[in-house]
Amino acid sequence: NEIEITADTVIYAKIIRKYDVNFILDYAVYEHHIVEKGDTITATTPPSTNKRVFKGWSLDSVNVIDVTDFPIMEHRTFFAVVETRHEVRFVYTKHYPYLSTVNLSTQYIGKSDTVRVPTPPTFSGYSFNSWLVNGVTRVSDPAAYVLKGDTVFTANYTARSVSVSNTYRFGSNGMVCQYNILNYLSNNGHGYVQNMQMLKNFNIVVRIYAGRMNGATYYLNQSSYVINRIACNSIHETFAKGTLYFSVGILANGYIQMQLTFEGTGLLNTNMYDGCSVEIVSMNFQPVDF
Repeated sequence: NEIEITADTVIYAKIIRKYDVNFILDYAVYEHHIVEKGDTITATTPPSTNKRVFKGWSLDSVNVIDVTDFPIMEHRTFFAVVETRHEVRFVYTKHYPYLSTVNLSTQYIGKSDTVRVPTPPTFSGYSFNSWLVNGVTRVSDPAAYVLKGDTVFTANYTARSVSVSNTYRFGSNGMVCQYNILNYLSNNGHGYVQNMQMLKNFNIVVRIYAGRMNGATYYLNQSSYVINRIACNSIHETFAKGTLYFSVGILANGYIQMQLTFEGTGLLNTNMYDGCSVEIVSMNFQPVDF
C-alpha cells in the first residue's frame, strides 16, 4: 500500500525462517531461543560447584562442541555435559585425649583426574601403617583406588614399643624420696609423654637402696604399680628397737615415690639409717592407641 503502481508489477513474499533452539540441562530446558536461519547462538554458562562441573554443550550429550561452529539451519537441541566429581578427603583421627579429626587434604576428583596422596604426618611414639578407606578397608595406594563415591582416607597409626635403658638414681636423707618419671622420659627423648594416662602399658625396673637393702630389683607396671612394705633393716639400739620398712610405687601424677616407715619403740633418728634412694634401671612402654 506504499507502492504506486504504474506498470505491471509482481510482488514477492520474503520469508524469514526461524527455528527453535533449546539448551537442555539435567533433562530440563535451561534456555530456549528462536533463531533466524543461518545465525549462531550461545547460551548462558550454567553454574558449577566443586562436585558438579559444567564442561560445555554437546549435540550427543558426550562430545563437547563450540556451538558457534554450528549455524542454525533447523530446529536444534544442545545438551549440557556436566562432570560429577567425588569429594576425596585425607584425614587422621586421634582418640586421645579426646576424639578429634584433622583434615590433611580435600580434593574433587573427576573421571580423568588422579588422586594426589599427601605425606602422612609423623607422631612420636607411633608408626604410620596404611590408609583406610572410610576408616575401614586398608589400601596400599589411594591413587590406584577406584572411587565409587565421596571417600575419606584415614591415616592408620600403630603405637610403637619403646625401650629406655639409661639409669637414673634419686634419693633423700629423710624418710621419703620421689622423682617424676615423666622427667626421666623427657631426658631420654620422649617428652611427648605428658602424663601416665598416655601409656597403654609400661614396665619400670628399679633398684632399692634403704637400710640393709642394697640394690634389690623390683618391677613397677600398670598392674603392679606399688610394692608394699618390705622389711629392710632391724634396729636394736639403746633407745630404739624395731623394724625399718620401705615401700615404693608410682603415684597418679607420675612420680615414683619411696617411703620409709618404722615400727617399734624409741625414736628413729638419722644416725640409725642412711636415708633412701631408688635407681631407675630401665623402662619399656607403649602409648595408648592412636
